[in-house]
Amino acid sequence: MLIGGAWAFRSVVWPEPTPIIHTELQSGIHVTLVVVAPTATPPDEMVAIVRDATAAVGQAVRSAGMLFSTIGVSDDWSVERGLDLLNSFGHFDEVIVGRNWFNSGIMMFISDLEGPPVVPQIVVIRQRKTRSDSRVVPWTHGPIEELARAAGLAEMSNWAAQGFAIEPDGFSADP
Repeated sequence: MLIGGAWAFRSVVWPEPTPIIHTELQSGIHVTLVVVAPTATPPDEMVAIVRDATAAVGQAVRSAGMLFSTIGVSDDWSVERGLDLLNSFGHFDEVIVGRNWFNSGIMMFISDLEGPPVVPQIVVIRQRKTRSDSRVVPWTHGPIEELARAAGLAEMSNWAAQGFAIEPDGFSADP
């Protein structure tokens, strides 16, 4: 009886996980496409570029035997409005929304990586992540390397016209 009760509790509190489109919790080289969204409704051209970039980079990363994920960042002051803006681009594996230029994603993917203070942007990064048997530190990771950046709609359009090219060694197995 206790087992049945525990199962019922689990199914109500922790529903069955839904399939995740990109992220895999495995050791290896992880390449992440980061979209820093504008604070206004994005034009259709930008939405198409982000969706095409996600498909093209994701396919190239997987073909090279690496792991792929996506992050959406919105610096909109309103979390609800920021989430709505990000939803226009499709699925993200992770989102970081709110706090304008103090947003954690803005700090990490623009300030820390010394990118231009421009919104919107697409940034592609690479990082080695290693799973550990430790309960204290289950994962370790190497430094973040920037593989590509397109800041502003004009650069995003140019990058799309070039087939979303990544530096020649960008998809090598050794970051």
